[in-house]
Amino acid sequence: MRIINVFISFLYFIPISLIAQFQDMGGPGGGQVLDVVFVNDTVYTLTSASLFYSVNDANSWRVVPGSNDLPSQLTNVSIDNGVIYISVNHRNVIFKSENFGQSWTQIADDVFYSQGDIEGFESFNDTLYIYSTTDVFMSPDRGTNFSVIEHLNQSFPFILVHN
Repeated sequence: MRIINVFISFLYFIPISLIAQFQDMGGPGGGQVLDVVFVNDTVYTLTSASLFYSVNDANSWRVVPGSNDLPSQLTNVSIDNGVIYISVNHRNVIFKSENFGQSWTQIADDVFYSQGDIEGFESFNDTLYIYSTTDVFMSPDRGTNFSVIEHLNQSFPFILVHN
């Protein structure tokens, strides 16, 4: 019992600055935040209707042009070397913009669209990875051409991790 009292007394004197603190950054007024991406000093947040960005520590938010013109039910976002990729859940498709939303094109490849639902995607070093319920696909040219890189024999979540 004495050890517990000493430990509690010790915790009482730890400065507040040593305890992790979180601060509400606020969010865009576009609904529930579904995904967050950090690129240098810019914070991007994806809602089901639009992609927003902030360059001032989330004090104000702007819509990435054209992202609110995409079909609703946006679900994921990845940004790599100036290319923005956004997925649309109910249509199971991915759009990309190479000019900060001035124009959007659908990534069209029957190879992965015919292999089951798109579960997620990630892009880094100009290579786009898409994983479905059965396979993982790689496009070394920003979504123009795809190849299967792994066949999953069982259904389980696949998560791409990079630094």
